[in-house]
Amino acid sequence: MSEAGGDHPSRPEAELQAHLADALYGLRSRALRRLSLPTLGPVLDLGCGRGRVSAELRRRCRGPVVALDLDAGMAREAGAPSVVGRAEALPFTDGRFALVFAQLAFLWFEDLEAALDEVRRVLRPGGVLVALEPDYPGLIESPPELGLRELWVAALERAGGRPAAGRELHAALARRGARIEVDLLGGPGQDLEAGLRLLEGLRLRGEEEDRLRAARAHPLVAAGRAMVHLPFLALSAHLD
Repeated sequence: MSEAGGDHPSRPEAELQAHLADALYGLRSRALRRLSLPTLGPVLDLGCGRGRVSAELRRRCRGPVVALDLDAGMAREAGAPSVVGRAEALPFTDGRFALVFAQLAFLWFEDLEAALDEVRRVLRPGGVLVALEPDYPGLIESPPELGLRELWVAALERAGGRPAAGRELHAALARRGARIEVDLLGGPGQDLEAGLRLLEGLRLRGEEEDRLRAARAHPLVAAGRAMVHLPFLALSAHLD
């Protein structure tokens, strides 16, 4: 998660965080099934938020799962053991974890390169990073005049996020010589209303709020016949 406090856009309300975690369950499961999780541990849930996926990882893994977030309140919600810390300076010894898992976390890390250096440091030999990250510049919308892609990219950049986190992370891993496997989110689209609520939480400017209202009022949106698909990448990377 980012440096900002609990009201930062990287920390949406609990209902929306749960919705995102549920929507990404299939993609997450495909990436994790490759790893023989019942025998894998310990695991770091990096940028854990309220810990919905931390709980899932604890059910899947035999080894301990440590949840880390910059926000102390969210780290507590994620359950024990949990730690408050920054991705760019992880408070763990070298080679501590067999798996580092991150979901919608590199989207908000201030220094992607430093965070990856820390992930490599705390992974044991043969360890794996699994990260689920979006690619907002690749957002597909119908009808195209909704203009949501441009709104998302501008608002995320202004909030300190990385709209192209998925492809940026892949490129950074490739530069490090990592062995990478990629899964993509399937299906024709996502819950448009949930996406619009997340977009509202990005502190839009006046003209952006007007554009969002116009998108909500579009006849195809009102009739439930609009489509928005946000590409998500699940990256499994061996960094040794």
